[in-house]
Amino acid sequence: IIIMSHPPYSSDLAPCDYWLNDYIKRNLADQPDEKSLARVVSKVMKKIPKEEF
Repeated sequence: IIIMSHPPYSSDLAPCDYWLNDYIKRNLADQPDEKSLARVVSKVMKKIPKEEF
């Protein structure tokens, strides 16, 4: 388990949301440009079942 520090003043990030950052990072390959990166992130996000949120 990788422990990530929690931003002290961010109401948008809860510790239970960190799994999402890790999940996205693990599923990203080296992307040559911003458009490719955006496409891959969208594809990864669409694969996550709504029940996970």
